Amino acid sequence: MAELPRLPLRLPDDPPAELLLAAARGLVPGWEDAVHATVEPVEGGITNLLYRLSAPGRPTALVRRYGHNTELVIDREAENRLFARLSALGVSPPLHGLLENGRVEGWLEGHRAMTPAEMAAPEHQHNIARALRRWHELPVEGPPSLWDTLTRWLNTAVALEFERAEDRARHAALNLPGHLASLADLRAEVEAAAAALQTPGGQLGRKVVLAHNDLLSGNILIGPDPTALRFIDYEYAAPSYAAADLANHLNEYAGFEADYDRDFPDADARRRLVVAYLGEPHDEDAVGELGGFVERLLIPNHLFWGAWSVIQARCSPIDFPFLEYAERRFGGVGWHRRMLG
Repeated sequence: MAELPRLPLRLPDDPPAELLLAAARGLVPGWEDAVHATVEPVEGGITNLLYRLSAPGRPTALVRRYGHNTELVIDREAENRLFARLSALGVSPPLHGLLENGRVEGWLEGHRAMTPAEMAAPEHQHNIARALRRWHELPVEGPPSLWDTLTRWLNTAVALEFERAEDRARHAALNLPGHLASLADLRAEVEAAAAALQTPGGQLGRKVVLAHNDLLSGNILIGPDPTALRFIDYEYAAPSYAAADLANHLNEYAGFEADYDRDFPDADARRRLVVAYLGEPHDEDAVGELGGFVERLLIPNHLFWGAWSVIQARCSPIDFPFLEYAERRFGGVGWHRRMLG
């Protein structure tokens, strides 16, 4: 694969329109002589700063400025290699090139992000499951990274020090060393369950795929054809069990509020997702086995995003209640243990 174009440009925290325009001029075909652009911040991201650039007669572009210290949780080189591969396959928006602390992407015209309510609607749930099944057929390289990532992130989260006494107390109350100590047993439980799967559905769930790992509503784009969904934002994409990706998606029904009593999908909704993912034909044993394995991966997913949120709480300047979100995600561990019995 050809090396990506790079522009020696570093964006500040609040980049002026002139710098964003310079990024587009330097990397986006058709923008070379642009002198004006409409710049709109794109809301909803809590890892990066995003800006939409448009001008008459030119392809709309997205400039992404990476968040501070995100290298603690994101391998940017690996992410950009994957993005370039997906772009070449026509699966993702175009990737125009890299900045010193960001990149410039294409914008999918006529598409918009789903709302959380849309994501939970049965007709969209079916389309999401089918799109995810197609996504999981993409080429994948390497073994599952879930456990190594969890170990690394939890170790990082344990070692962090917070300046405010209130934050130090909240950090201590998360019992991060306890979660880290229990990780080996949790891994053994999941791997034993994976080895026991016998039906085609269960074996599909333990298959190592290119997992998106961040399939919340804002990363699902819907266009004129509601069955032709597009997934965006590949920062956390990595080899993993297919069932782990389904588990992450189910947890995302609760959104950033992470109110599992109110928003976690009930048994019927979870079954619909599994049935749609399996497609036709399927049998009840396959549905039950895949659904059960997905449920086992709900708890590792809470640890994943809980540890991530602790790291962000210490390192990110973005205005988001990261420690509160971490509390809710680690609280989800107990919630799902009770649900699963």
